[in-house]
Amino acid sequence: MKQKLILLLSVILTLNALHAKANDVDLNFSSNLIFPSENTSSTDEEVKIALIKAYVTDNKVFLDWIVTGNFSADIFEVQKSYDGKKFVPAAIVFSSEDNNECTYQFFEKVNKHHIYRIKIIEKNGNIKYSETINLDIDNH
Repeated sequence: MKQKLILLLSVILTLNALHAKANDVDLNFSSNLIFPSENTSSTDEEVKIALIKAYVTDNKVFLDWIVTGNFSADIFEVQKSYDGKKFVPAAIVFSSEDNNECTYQFFEKVNKHHIYRIKIIEKNGNIKYSETINLDIDNH
């Protein structure tokens, strides 16, 4: 972030200097630059899954989750497992632009016993995982 701001400032200063030189204008530019911490922002809130549930309806498995701190979320990767140890991606869900609490949903055709979790990838690159949801299809 800091490098992008420095590059942008450098481009602006170069363009202003070229413009001033072309117009024979004396350019005095001074500024106090303040860079925000790269790890925090006043608008960022930690992404949390407030609720996650799985259920079967019309021969489909549904996974619903509610997120708080949605502004910081980038991608949700729905993962599934048959043994609870090895998880594989089942779907990618992109976060909405809404800053408030948001609800997301994933569904797929019923196969057999599944264990689900959600991998949360935040805009700052942090990765978190939801609790695992064990859904036994034989009981539905």
